[in-house]
Amino acid sequence: MQSKHFKLLESFGLKNGSFIAYTHHLERISRSADFFQFKIDLDHIHTQLESIRQKHPKGMWKIRLLSDPDGHIELEIDSIAPLPTPIQVQIAHKPIQRKNTFLYHKTTERHVYQQIKKDHPHVFDVLLWNEANEITEFTIGNVVFELNDTLYTPSVQSGLLAGTYRQQLIDEGVLQVKTIYQNDITPHTPCWLINSVREWVPVTFI
Repeated sequence: MQSKHFKLLESFGLKNGSFIAYTHHLERISRSADFFQFKIDLDHIHTQLESIRQKHPKGMWKIRLLSDPDGHIELEIDSIAPLPTPIQVQIAHKPIQRKNTFLYHKTTERHVYQQIKKDHPHVFDVLLWNEANEITEFTIGNVVFELNDTLYTPSVQSGLLAGTYRQQLIDEGVLQVKTIYQNDITPHTPCWLINSVREWVPVTFI
């Protein structure tokens, strides 16, 4: 089992009094708690989040939830301002290794993402790919491409976090899942960063 010098992390988007992909967040943190053998109290988490929701009926908010191995939680809330879009991104200079367990769970162990961002200081985010040249995700969200008039997002097996908003869009039939290779896309392929705080964010490659 991995060393537990980290916490589980969920970032909830709250938009005009409604959480985005709420049940998917609770399901994901529960799965990660089981995997890492963390204690977790979903009823307590729900109660605390519901209190926040009722106090913020308008506007866009990000609620950051941290849960330690003993089940103690911390909650932080920040208002969300609109982004000037499209955001500027680059493709990572080197691949991620898909065997890294932390790619598949949202935690405070974010060394791989932090290092890649450090290598690309002049863009909003970086698009990752693995040792098989498969596109994976951005450092702060999943990726969507429009290919042949269909919206696709990469498979989790390529080495990425199963995003909550991504899963909601898959469930709704908005997105299809497929393995996407670097040579499947060009700098002009329509592309979005998606997550449950910002939802759809158009990007441009530089």
